[in-house]
Amino acid sequence: MSDYENILAEKDRTISVDEARRRMPTLQRIQNQELRQEVRELTCYAPEYFWYRPGSYEGYHNGERYGLWHHTLKLSTAIDICGESMLEAGTIVQEDLDNAHAAAIVHDQWKNGANPDSGRTHTNHAEVAAVVAEQHGLNPYICDAILTHMGPWDENPEPSGTVETLVHTADLMASDDDVSLAIYGPCPNELMDIVDSTRRLPDDG
Repeated sequence: MSDYENILAEKDRTISVDEARRRMPTLQRIQNQELRQEVRELTCYAPEYFWYRPGSYEGYHNGERYGLWHHTLKLSTAIDICGESMLEAGTIVQEDLDNAHAAAIVHDQWKNGANPDSGRTHTNHAEVAAVVAEQHGLNPYICDAILTHMGPWDENPEPSGTVETLVHTADLMASDDDVSLAIYGPCPNELMDIVDSTRRLPDDG
């Protein structure tokens, strides 16, 4: 990961903490308050392109304006769908679910790489995002889940741990336009015209 050292140190915030909270309601899916704050702070540094670019420039998924942002929010719904039975079976614990939600929020924030003017997906965007997460001090489980979220479709290791596999599977679901996934509300105004429906956050979220 050394090829991308000091990316975060060279960047300024692009949005405020309050704006990060508004744009990313899925932060509330992270029950650990300290981790939630860390991920919210990191989201303040997401490049501006993250908030308006499509999920895929080639139209593979979420090809509309704001598509990558929408995809990211759908990922948390997919994580909860898959994670509920895993929690019930004892395959994962709440800490694992928190780590998965944290990875989901960060995984594509640097999809064009560190260059905001590139206008294209970075060939190893997963590694760039994992480096940024590591520089910010997120734990290795989160960083590894970010690094491996593409599975066999990039040069990084394939997911092996439980959190890694959960994030990769949820990413596949949220990348398939034939899979209809609600997002947790309140829905950001910018996305009102493209979301299928919204889920209400639990009162303790």
